[in-house]
Amino acid sequence: MVTGWTLRINQIDVGACPAATAYVSVIDQAGFPVTSLDDPNFTVAQGTTSIFGFTVDLAQTTSPVAIAGVLDHSLSLTQQPVAFADMKSGFSTFFGGLRTGDEGAVINFDTAVELVQDWTPNAALLQSVIATPWDKGPDTKLYDAANLSVTETAKKTAFRRAAIIATDGADNGVSTVTLDTAISNAQTAKVPLFTVGIGSSINTTVLNRMAAETGGLFFEASTSQNLATIYKQLSSILYGNQYVVKFNRGLGAPGSVTIVANTVPPSSLTANDTRPIAICPP
Repeated sequence: MVTGWTLRINQIDVGACPAATAYVSVIDQAGFPVTSLDDPNFTVAQGTTSIFGFTVDLAQTTSPVAIAGVLDHSLSLTQQPVAFADMKSGFSTFFGGLRTGDEGAVINFDTAVELVQDWTPNAALLQSVIATPWDKGPDTKLYDAANLSVTETAKKTAFRRAAIIATDGADNGVSTVTLDTAISNAQTAKVPLFTVGIGSSINTTVLNRMAAETGGLFFEASTSQNLATIYKQLSSILYGNQYVVKFNRGLGAPGSVTIVANTVPPSSLTANDTRPIAICPP
């Protein structure tokens, strides 16, 4: 039984004023996408002013997606061989779902941070790179890895964009950028960070911040089966079940947009999110 929703505005793209497009995820309390919504289920407002005449579609019918997979190879995870193997297997399965037009990239990190596979539509190549052993040291440059994923994913301007970071969330102080900097850069670049907490000791505070403040979602994997389910949920969201909300900004209106999803007629199932947006001059 569905008892609650979470709505996240993952990305907002703006064209010539006043056009804007928001990519929106709605998930239930178990992390599964809510897929049965349509225009009457949504409201859109800029500041306190309602926006009318918007349209809602599903991403599976509109635009490809570019997804960076970011894999933690640090000692804290490689010493948990089951969790580490499950992480790699999950990413391999996830990239196996690439559709025509979609692209993926792979970033590994430990003491080093490396783009080990640049953007490609070739799922088999991505899977081969994920399976290849990689070890550059015991440390965890999580924030540097997140920042690199933002830099690389921001290049894919013609795509819906996302970075998926699988990690225990512990940066042991060797990153050259701070958590705040990585988050700020993701916000500026409009790259949502989807974080997957794995291992026996997960820093949920860090991973929640990365996701919530950039337009992504946080998932916590307590078991191998739970992790497999999470990758299926991410596949469902990113490959087809993001909502595409197209609307016109108000001229001179405030620089934030709020999107609300409700059941029809309205009930206790409701969720909303607010994100900044470029202002159209009056």
